[in-house]
Amino acid sequence: MDESETRLLAALQFLMTSDMPSEHRSVLIETVTHALREHETTARRGQAAVRPSAEWQVHETAELSSYLTGRVANSWQQADEFALRLAAQLHRHPLDIRAKAVELGFGVAVDFRLAKAQVRAARE
Repeated sequence: MDESETRLLAALQFLMTSDMPSEHRSVLIETVTHALREHETTARRGQAAVRPSAEWQVHETAELSSYLTGRVANSWQQADEFALRLAAQLHRHPLDIRAKAVELGFGVAVDFRLAKAQVRAARE
């Protein structure tokens, strides 16, 4: 527990026992509780970013390959949609999906920069 979280918990404890009018106290309690939740969410995201992704299973790689075969992103939005769809389907982070797709040669489907470069190279 870091210092800011300790302070928020102390403030929440103070508010719970305070004799200020209930309409003010409830707003302040809600605000401090929201700040504590945000702090916890940020901490979880940081831990998830540090934690290495799980080993790719054969069926996951096959599913990724099957979905991305023949696809070339026409925009940043489409590249993101492909990555997010697979992330939800495979229960992985979109960055993991992109990295594996690039590794397997399907980067043009999930990275519009690569798709633009491929189109440009084909024209030349």
